[in-house]
Amino acid sequence: MKRYRICYDKMLITKGDLRINGELYGGVAAYLEYQVFDKATGEEIFFTCGDDEEPSEKKICEHYLNDFFDLAYDKDNGFTIIPAEELKELNDCEVKYRLSMFAKSIDINGCLEDIPISEETFVKILKDNPQSFDTADNNFAQNCGVTFNIIG
Repeated sequence: MKRYRICYDKMLITKGDLRINGELYGGVAAYLEYQVFDKATGEEIFFTCGDDEEPSEKKICEHYLNDFFDLAYDKDNGFTIIPAEELKELNDCEVKYRLSMFAKSIDINGCLEDIPISEETFVKILKDNPQSFDTADNNFAQNCGVTFNIIG
């Protein structure tokens, strides 16, 4: 039996052309790895699937984990994480997140590719380029993909 956590990337997209050190940016992303805890015991609840199965998205109280937190551009801090109203619907469990990775989405031969960067670089890109990120599109980051972190 495989145990896993679910991770979603939250993309802040650029407005217009943003070039940094000769690289053309489509945006930057933060990856949120979600953790679910039993409120009564405090123990983490992992998602499971058979050893020969692939992990898949799961819902809690009729919501995907991605619904519980949003990421938004913040001109002072670079970004902020916003808890969603759906968290109030949780009675028996608590959902938390960890920032597990950051990436820049740059043009490589006509295709945008995500390249890992540090949190410090992520924040610097956002704070140094408000003309590209301070837009209505980034009041809530775009949700681009889901990945799974196999535990143990």
